[in-house]
Amino acid sequence: MDPIRQKPQKIQIVQLEGLVLLRILKHCRDNIPNLVTGQLLGIDIGDKLEVSSCFPSFATEDGDEKAEELEEQMKQCLRAVNVEHHIVGWYRSAYLGHFVTREVVVNQFEYQKEIPNSVFIVFDPTRTTAGRLALKAYRLTEEFMELFKKQQFGQSEFRRAGLDSRHIFQEVAIKIHNSHLVHAFLFELRELKTMSCDFDRLQLCSAPELRQNLELLSECIDEYANEQNRFAFYQRSLHRQGQQQQAFLAKRQQENERRRTAGKPVLDEDLSRHPMFKPIAEPDRLDTLLISHQMDQYCDQVNSAATMGFNKMFVTQGFHADDASH
Repeated sequence: MDPIRQKPQKIQIVQLEGLVLLRILKHCRDNIPNLVTGQLLGIDIGDKLEVSSCFPSFATEDGDEKAEELEEQMKQCLRAVNVEHHIVGWYRSAYLGHFVTREVVVNQFEYQKEIPNSVFIVFDPTRTTAGRLALKAYRLTEEFMELFKKQQFGQSEFRRAGLDSRHIFQEVAIKIHNSHLVHAFLFELRELKTMSCDFDRLQLCSAPELRQNLELLSECIDEYANEQNRFAFYQRSLHRQGQQQQAFLAKRQQENERRRTAGKPVLDEDLSRHPMFKPIAEPDRLDTLLISHQMDQYCDQVNSAATMGFNKMFVTQGFHADDASH
């Protein structure tokens, strides 16, 4: 009897090896301001995705076929030295949290279609400052995957599916894993006073980050307004066509009454087959939802930076008040 094939369990956490994290950070930082991508290698066990290795994506002048050939050779080399060679996702760099694009959605859709438990990791080197690591893992939601398969992104399709900008990506928790030797080494480094980086967290000025986020948010608002104007034009065109259809149908009905009285054959009243009233194509609303999701990202970043800045200012004020009292 054939064994029953069980549906793969949805992952709840991404376990990232410390060495993989350092490779991702180095690859992204060495190529600033260019955006780079790479492959994640590992295995999924239950609800946990273990990422044990990675390598950068190959960009060649010969096109995607040459890049795929080089990636296949890379996996064969890793297999030869007994390193995990199964692709479980990809990573990419970002600038101030900007990664919500149609290209990312299409790429992740292809990954999840072939590898159901695949993820993509976003590292933002511009926001990784002052003791903070801007690293997150995402997946496309199951509902959005079903909608994306149809390749129909009109407003009616999103409404029937009950989806909005909050139901496109699903964030997956990341856990950094190190061996016992690495933990011992990190403990020794912590004891060295010369290796202390605690003062980085005392940086009080967050104005540059806030200003940049607000500028990017303003650009997103302009793009969102343009998308809304296009949709409003579609609605006006639809309303105008409806009025024309009603006027034409009333005129056609009057004409048919006269024809019946005269004993002549009536004219067709089905407007769906009339060449003057072709259906108006519903505009694509995927870009609107992606822009809306990106705006949410910027708002969260502004809120986080402002909250952290206020907390540091209140702590500093407390220290000054304590010094003044003494």
